[in-house]
Amino acid sequence: MPSLKEFLDALTASWPVAAAATLGSALILYLHRIHAPYVEQMPEWATTTIVVVGIYGVFVWLIRILQGIASLIRRRRGRAMRRELIRHELNTLNREGAIILFDLVGRNQSSFQASMLNDTVSLLVARGLVNRAPGYFSRVAWPHTIDEDVWACLKTWVLEHRAAGDDPGIEYTE
Repeated sequence: MPSLKEFLDALTASWPVAAAATLGSALILYLHRIHAPYVEQMPEWATTTIVVVGIYGVFVWLIRILQGIASLIRRRRGRAMRRELIRHELNTLNREGAIILFDLVGRNQSSFQASMLNDTVSLLVARGLVNRAPGYFSRVAWPHTIDEDVWACLKTWVLEHRAAGDDPGIEYTE
């Protein structure tokens, strides 16, 4: 009789293994039902074992499906929390940071160069709105980028502020 630990380890089987166990068990049981040669003479304990293996395979499939659904829910919640955090950071920006971000959205440019010593850009980096590119560059013209999820929230945020007439003081020519 397998121990509980062995049983729990067996539940971590991949879905292809579970699929093979389920389909193989179903095939053998079907052949037994139609009285196919060799399978018809199978002892009762073997039939019971095959039924248990088939049920095990079905449950592994169900566990994998439930894990996939739970993972999807966690990812969606994580993205929603990330958007909420980005939104909070954007709403608490100072005027200088807002000017930089409004200017980038106005030019549809999600990457730019700035000095490593620029306090406003450093604040945007610290808040997670802007990333410094890795590598070796000039300290006065270091490349910075904005992630896609931040960029999407930023465009919406800028459009909302422009619609409300809340522009930080830049004149745009479109």
